[in-house]
Amino acid sequence: MNNCLQHMVKECFANDADKNKECIVREEYMRHAMLITAYKDMNLLYELCKIYCDKFDFDCFIHIDKRTKVKKEVVNKLRSIGNVVVVQKYKVKWGSYYHPMAFVYLLQLAQTEQYDFYHCISANTFVGKNKKQFYDFFEEHKNNNFVEIISFKGNESEAAISEWYKYYHYPFLYDKRGKCKRVWDYFEMYFIKIQKRIGIERKVDFSYKGYLYCHLNNTFVEYFLNTVDKKYINSLKYCHVCEEFFFQNIIMNSPYADSIINDSLIFDDWSPNRERPAILDSNDYAMYVKSGKMFLRKIEDIPKSMQLFHMLCKEID
Repeated sequence: MNNCLQHMVKECFANDADKNKECIVREEYMRHAMLITAYKDMNLLYELCKIYCDKFDFDCFIHIDKRTKVKKEVVNKLRSIGNVVVVQKYKVKWGSYYHPMAFVYLLQLAQTEQYDFYHCISANTFVGKNKKQFYDFFEEHKNNNFVEIISFKGNESEAAISEWYKYYHYPFLYDKRGKCKRVWDYFEMYFIKIQKRIGIERKVDFSYKGYLYCHLNNTFVEYFLNTVDKKYINSLKYCHVCEEFFFQNIIMNSPYADSIINDSLIFDDWSPNRERPAILDSNDYAMYVKSGKMFLRKIEDIPKSMQLFHMLCKEID
């Protein structure tokens, strides 16, 4: 498997170099891989990757939702940037295990190149710092892993969250953000009641949850890829929003627990009077700066949000 993946990555990078008639020559500094899951806004994704590759010297590994109809020209345009790998492997339904599985696949692809850091982010996430600030920060924290960790055992949320994994959910079969959202919400509610009444309870237990998006060093990624297996994936498959348990319960029960900095490094806004999370615009810029975060989410290809995007582009030049 690894030999196959390594060949795929090297072939892609070699083809990009051939197209550009030159190979990218990098200075001696840390190597960063951006692992990106996407499903829309392909023009914005192109602009993001161009900035990542040209201004930051990142390599990009992109998983596009298999349900998204993407023209071959769009994929070729992304690959033409140089050091960009694009795949479409999974149909990523909301809350299903296919989203974390997309990151596993991207990690497998990227890890053949032995990067110093792997940044698992969404396509509507952007770096808000300049290259020096970014590299200096991760050089200082090269032995750390940035993962949001929420311990819910023994607090008031435990009962509610435990229902996410103790009872069977099937988000990989239906789309809870589609046209029939209300139907599937009612289905899950009554199906859980039935499971409780007849005494069905899965023998699965988790203690930690948090954001799927995180920033992992190579040492932990090697451990993670050797640890995650079919049994662990199957324990997540029937959970509600299983991605929130995904990295957290492996790293917290590993020799790398002490390496964690409990921070996703992402600025976002979950205010109840906005989208969840909010589509950021120029009015959010001051709050982002105040937060000190490295990334911000979410930026979309609409005028009010693109205004913020262009402001950030000037800042990182």
